[in-house]
Amino acid sequence: MTVTFDAPAAITRGEFVCAVVRVDNAGASATEVSGRLNLFEGDVRVRLTDPSGRARRVHGAYQVDSAPRKVTLGPGERLEAGVNLYFTSAGVTFAEPGEYTLQFEYDPSVTSGTVVSDARPLVVHEASKAEERSLAGLTIDPAVGRAVAMVEASPNDEAWDRLERLAKSFPRRQEGWIARLVLAAQSQASADADDTFSRPWPKANLIELAHWISALSTPVSSRARKLSATFSAWLDSSDAAGHDRDRARAIATVRPLKSRSQE
Repeated sequence: MTVTFDAPAAITRGEFVCAVVRVDNAGASATEVSGRLNLFEGDVRVRLTDPSGRARRVHGAYQVDSAPRKVTLGPGERLEAGVNLYFTSAGVTFAEPGEYTLQFEYDPSVTSGTVVSDARPLVVHEASKAEERSLAGLTIDPAVGRAVAMVEASPNDEAWDRLERLAKSFPRRQEGWIARLVLAAQSQASADADDTFSRPWPKANLIELAHWISALSTPVSSRARKLSATFSAWLDSSDAAGHDRDRARAIATVRPLKSRSQE
């Protein structure tokens, strides 16, 4: 069993960050593993070293005591999911500019040992352009980070106004799309979420959307838990290509996929 991840090599301070975590069965027989690929349920942690050299383990902003979710991985199969790194137990994780180091830990089961990924650097550049400073002014805020991590906000929350401004001011960025998604999730009308899925940021592809849906579909709130089901229903009614649609659904629901070498 191996765990690998992809994350941006560099971001500008204030940008949202989603890592893509993959668990591969490189063995010759099927095995049962944990499908809890998020930072909230304890099976996944991040070893983080910040620009000051301080090293620590980070997990979700909240910890959830949930039942195990086992998934059987056949030989050559993998699980793949997005993990929201923007707001964690460290608060706004990349609030300061400089070089960070990331490494993922994963517990496949209570009886097996921890699997650890390679370490990778992530450089955070200070916002220098006016648009970048405006974005950071809205996103570098614990209330916004918490609202996005939980997909929970209300008109009386401190974060609500910032999310609305983020959605209106940055419609061509992933941060604006995520803000719209969080706001739409508060509505009982599935059409609001469907509209958000249909109008992502420019050049976004279906797999990127699926990574963010799996990153946001955490067990910390009922609205967050509904996202993957709502996204899957939208996929059924969309004109997305069959291969990408099937892969996106598996990512959003954390179900087995063929390993990348077999695709």
